[in-house]
Amino acid sequence: MNIYDEIAKVAHELYVKRGYGHGGDVDDWLAAERIVRARRAELSLKGDETGKTKTKSGVRAGGEKTAKKPAQKTSATRTKSSTTRKKKSE
Repeated sequence: MNIYDEIAKVAHELYVKRGYGHGGDVDDWLAAERIVRARRAELSLKGDETGKTKTKSGVRAGGEKTAKKPAQKTSATRTKSSTTRKKKSE
């Protein structure tokens, strides 16, 4: 579940808990944001304590997809490779 949907669900739960009273939607939403972010931070810390990574197969704990960056050769890697080739050919 993405963070927006999770916040909406918690905000609705707060609305129901208040007895379906009108006029508190912004307060419910802001409280839900705090609750969801605190839960996610706690889950993130628990993952760090157990030594597990925060992401698994490109998906974060909250269901958000992560972008994978392609590996790039650095100039040091390129220089080392060309030096190795020269030594072998001599």
